[in-house]
Amino acid sequence: MAEKAKSKSNQSKSSKSSKAAQSKPSAAQRFIAYLKNVRQEIKRTSWPNRAEVLKMSALVIGALVFFGLTIFSLDSIMTRFVAFYAKLSPSSSGVDSSSIQELLNQVLSGLIY
Repeated sequence: MAEKAKSKSNQSKSSKSSKAAQSKPSAAQRFIAYLKNVRQEIKRTSWPNRAEVLKMSALVIGALVFFGLTIFSLDSIMTRFVAFYAKLSPSSSGVDSSSIQELLNQVLSGLIY
């Protein structure tokens, strides 16, 4: 019995020492492994050719122009609507339409400059 207990303690000591030898790699080793994995992934990546890049770039620029013009148009329409509504509003509140128009012009000139 004593021999079995002794052999078990020797086995547990050897397994602990093998675990210590297999400890976590250092930060430099992990970083090098990370860079190797990145390199492998880049090699597997399917890169677009020149024609595809130009086609997608034109699509993005076209979308930017379209949405820019759309937002500009809506903004212009809403500005004219607010100015028209300000002229129609009664001046019983002590504010006349010319002061509202001036205020609107100041706000718009502040946005432009």
